This record gives sequence, structure tokens and C-alpha cells, in this order.
Amino acid sequence: MLNWPKISNHFQKLQTKIENLLQEDLDSSDAEIRKQKLNFTVSTDEGLIRGLSVELPNDEDERALIVFSRLSSFFEVGMLCLNPENKTPTPGPSQAIVIFLYGQFKTISEKNQIQLPQVGPSRVLRSHNDDLWKDLFLYPWIKQEKLTSFLIQLDSQYSFVVFSRFAEPWLKLHFEKIYHEILKV
Repeated sequence: MLNWPKISNHFQKLQTKIENLLQEDLDSSDAEIRKQKLNFTVSTDEGLIRGLSVELPNDEDERALIVFSRLSSFFEVGMLCLNPENKTPTPGPSQAIVIFLYGQFKTISEKNQIQLPQVGPSRVLRSHNDDLWKDLFLYPWIKQEKLTSFLIQLDSQYSFVVFSRFAEPWLKLHFEKIYHEILKV
């Protein structure tokens, strides 16, 4: 059985940290997002990629947040999710905590839960399938951009979902370099 007070306390602690770090206006209009998109360029800098796993704190919450924030340079859209505790045969939905859209961070409400497929640590789920994300609040941007998604489980508590519009073979090369660094975390 899930320990909801513990999860709630954990979420509140992480939410406070995120709000302190981001201090962003939460309600971006479509016009603002289009402007962000025009001013955003995905980085392929290998030095920055190697920096993904450098000088990370020991605290799992802080480590997840820092790695996620560093990923914002390499993908158009991303989402940090708090995984449910896996003490039941069928785990519940993950809680989306924070997103980035074209380099800009947004905290999101508790109502944004998503049932993520189970991938396990050190595994990745890649999808071109829009239907996988049709219930996700980010779906309008994902569908419009024809983005490829990657679900990465960082550890038992956190998962990242990142989206890229790179085409093959560049996408494979770009993602493999980044994932190699994530495995060092």
C-alpha cells in the first residue's frame, strides 16, 4: 500500500525546491511558447553533454532536478516525473513535477498525472507514437512538432521524458551520447 503522507511530503519538499530554483510565471501563452521556440536551439556540444554527470549532489532529489535542468539544453520538450512507489502489483500513475519547453522551465499542478510504461533502470523506451502521449497535457506541442520521445527511468523515484525533433541518424547519435552520461549519474 502506498504511503500517501510520505509521498505528499516528498512532493511538497521537491516542489518548494523547484519553485525556488525556477521562479517562473506558470501561465505561458501560445504566443510566448512560439517565441521561445524561435529563440531556442538544441545544443549538440560534446563538452556540455559530458557535463551532464559532473559534480552532482548526493541527495537524490537535487541530483534528479539538476540532471533534468541540464537536459533542457539538449531537447525541445522534457518532463520530470515522480514515480509511484512500486509496492503494489500495478503501480499507479507518475506525477509530472516540472517541464521544460524550448529551454524555459514551468512547474505544473498536481493534477498532471500520467501512466508511464514501466521501463526499469538503465532502459529506455523510445516512441514516435503520438497515441502514447495523447492524454498528456503537452500533447498539442508534441503532435504539432512530430517529436520523438524517450522515457528514461533515472532511479526508483524519478523518470525523465524528453522529446526531440532531430531526424535519424543524428537523433540516434545525439541521444546515445546523452544517455551514456545519464548512466554515470
